[in-house]
Amino acid sequence: MPCTTARLKGSQRGKMMVDYCIFVEPQNEELAKLIELWKHPRLDYNINHTDHYPLRQKPIVLSAGSRKPGEGFKEAQVQLSVWQGAQWALLESLIEITKGDGKGATQPLIPFLPALIIQGHEWSFAATTRSGKQTVHLYSPFNRDFD
Repeated sequence: MPCTTARLKGSQRGKMMVDYCIFVEPQNEELAKLIELWKHPRLDYNINHTDHYPLRQKPIVLSAGSRKPGEGFKEAQVQLSVWQGAQWALLESLIEITKGDGKGATQPLIPFLPALIIQGHEWSFAATTRSGKQTVHLYSPFNRDFD
């Protein structure tokens, strides 16, 4: 889904964070029940870390930022890192709300959050994971040219 107007919850309108988000439309009854459970008034019934209305009830599973060839790779890394840091914080809040204080959890809900940085024909895989409350970043180019 194009989401160039998506911003982090509570942030002022300004810099764009991501260009595209891929989300899940739950077909599995268990996932649908979990999403319903996560629609909590403390989080304004929004299961994502963005106020972008079309994504309020659709879990984001991949975010992508695009740049012109050869430009803005570092800025894309920073923007995706901030975006995914907020996503991790929200996931941790959802766990605390639905399962108690979350202090007994030693493993994150998922092993990593994937993302893409796209520069023309150059695509790089980007991911973050958590180490305690710290967001850890991983980047890897995986395509040199589609031509």
